[in-house]
Amino acid sequence: MKAEMTFLKRLFGTVESKVESSPAEFDFLKIPGGESLDDDRLLSSICATFEGKLPVVGALFLVAYENLFVVRTTFDRVFRDCKECPTTTENFVRYLAYERSRHTSPSINDETNNRRFFYFYVAALLKIAQSRAEERPALWNKIADIWILLLPGARALRKTLDSTQLWSRDEVEFFANVKNEEEGENYCLQHVAPPEVRNHKKIDDYSWKDTPPGPGPYRRNYRGRHEALAR
Repeated sequence: MKAEMTFLKRLFGTVESKVESSPAEFDFLKIPGGESLDDDRLLSSICATFEGKLPVVGALFLVAYENLFVVRTTFDRVFRDCKECPTTTENFVRYLAYERSRHTSPSINDETNNRRFFYFYVAALLKIAQSRAEERPALWNKIADIWILLLPGARALRKTLDSTQLWSRDEVEFFANVKNEEEGENYCLQHVAPPEVRNHKKIDDYSWKDTPPGPGPYRRNYRGRHEALAR
């Protein structure tokens, strides 16, 4: 939990101080949203979540990323007719930060929910960054770096999901066909990462990283095939 708290404090300051101890129904709207972050701060903060961390962090995050639409659909349904809370992405981010702030006791239940909402929160921030990149394509360079940081987690998916209790059986069903490290990496790049990342030059460079220099007949690519370079 300490790492997650450090992330939020670095991003916005102490979130808990922005929410009253007995919050009203819409007090979560007082929490800063992604719009308060410029591009550099947003992307560097997301990167810092995974840099130097164990692969399990990336693996658990990928489950949140794949299931984010479920949480968003619920949020949109609950606040659909609410004038006080338009169902914008920014308000969704505020909602996730607020929900996380409600689970701070040392109980197993609170620890679990705190971590779950943290991963959902970072996933929503990455979605915001990718939305910005559609308007400012230069941002895909840094976003590709983030996805490369996630690839060790993708390779650790099977091992992580076989042992974690953070996510339910339904939530990990997306990865049911992932049986080994290579399949985890391939699934992440082919089905989870956006096309702009999948086709980015940095991903091609990553696929060459274990290939020794000099002439050779094969290279490894992200689809898990070996392509002959020399016939």
